[in-house]
Amino acid sequence: MNNTFNNTTNTGSLMLTRRILAGLALIAASGCSGDDVGDSGSATTTTSTTTTGETTGVDSTGESTTTGTASGMSDSDSTTASTEETATESDTSTDSDTMRSFCGDGVVDDGEACDDGVNDGAYEGCAVDCSAPGPSCGDGEVNGPEGCDDGNDIDDDACSNSCAAAGCGDGVLQDGEQCDDGNDDDTDACLSTCVPASCGDGFVQADVEECDDANDIDTDACLSSCAAASCGDSIVHEGVELCDDGVNDGAYDGCAVDCSALGPRCGDGEINGPETCDDNNDDLTDGCLGNCSAATTCLVIKEFDDAATDGTYTVAPEGIEPFEVHCDMTTDGGGYSFLKINAGGQYFAKDAEVECDTFGMSLFIPRTVDHKNSAWDIANNANIGPDASANYMRILGIYPKNNGATCNLQPMNSSNVNCGWKASDDGPWYIHEVNNINEPNGDNNVIGSMYYTWQGNGNIQHHNDIPGDGYSSDRFMCSFGDKQ
Repeated sequence: MNNTFNNTTNTGSLMLTRRILAGLALIAASGCSGDDVGDSGSATTTTSTTTTGETTGVDSTGESTTTGTASGMSDSDSTTASTEETATESDTSTDSDTMRSFCGDGVVDDGEACDDGVNDGAYEGCAVDCSAPGPSCGDGEVNGPEGCDDGNDIDDDACSNSCAAAGCGDGVLQDGEQCDDGNDDDTDACLSTCVPASCGDGFVQADVEECDDANDIDTDACLSSCAAASCGDSIVHEGVELCDDGVNDGAYDGCAVDCSALGPRCGDGEINGPETCDDNNDDLTDGCLGNCSAATTCLVIKEFDDAATDGTYTVAPEGIEPFEVHCDMTTDGGGYSFLKINAGGQYFAKDAEVECDTFGMSLFIPRTVDHKNSAWDIANNANIGPDASANYMRILGIYPKNNGATCNLQPMNSSNVNCGWKASDDGPWYIHEVNNINEPNGDNNVIGSMYYTWQGNGNIQHHNDIPGDGYSSDRFMCSFGDKQ
């Protein structure tokens, strides 16, 4: 019994010893390739199989040495024992290789889905057992820093491929955006609000606009076209330029070359360009109209300003010194001129015509019944001209068409084709409509005027012709022939 127990114990110890030694040998081989154990001074250990007999001593390594013949062992048994030892050593080598490949070594081995060396299941990492990836963009679930995750690779839908919610500035053109260049630069072609840059948006587009003040005011430093205001742009820069006509050559009615002053123009007090006068005012009565043209007649004044009223005006016919006349700006639309001449002596019609001509006028010709009535009132108005007298209408610019012409017992006016008299300028004329005056009866010639007498209301009383130079008067009126 004792021998059998001892033999069994010895056998187990030997097997354990061999396994330990085999593992140490492998470690030594990997760490110290080619080194002999004996080189370090260690003694060789001799180990025997299980034997029968007594342990006779201890060798120099401290291990027991057994002598004698193995109990019941043949040569073939010894061979079997050697084979088992070899197999045991081989098993030990395989276990070492398996230990070097494991989950967490950072290498994806057979059977692993991923291995990042951490394997804590974190975002974009690996599961703890290397069996699956951790949460990541594209898995269809919103995790970690993701703003969205629709699990597809469509980049222009509501969720981009980077798992960010679609929006202006992501560089992808979405519905509702007109452009998206993926930046916040407001000086390029696409604003940070994802609308195209345009003049008036308040941002200066590089290499396209000179300025952009986001308004449509053309008199400030930036035009509504997003060009900087400058002399020559035909727009007056308020507070900087005095004028800007786009030419700026200093010409009449233009601008100085630097836009700092007006060129010569009507109203500067100097006669320039097409001006006939320039008194630097808008007074209608002084002979120079507001357009720097001369007020040559009452009709010219009325045509310049339809609001002109009856009164005394200075007129300036070409080549004649300006003088004052009375303008009737009401009768027949206005524009009748009256100049009362108190000659201081008797003037025949032909002499009166000469005097009137010195003013660019002719002996007064009544054109219509209203014009005749207005002349009567003016003749008898002491506040107009030198004085008041019916004699201002004693001789008129109405003459026989030929020597001995008649117009007796019939209306005297240009509408009566049977009347043999006419106006000096062959224009319309009017004396009366009555047919009870037996003059002129033909004792006349073409240069003589009849005399006319009037009732207090301005209606005709009588007229008569005589041979020679006709009748004379110490007073008469002149008028311009432009208003007929």
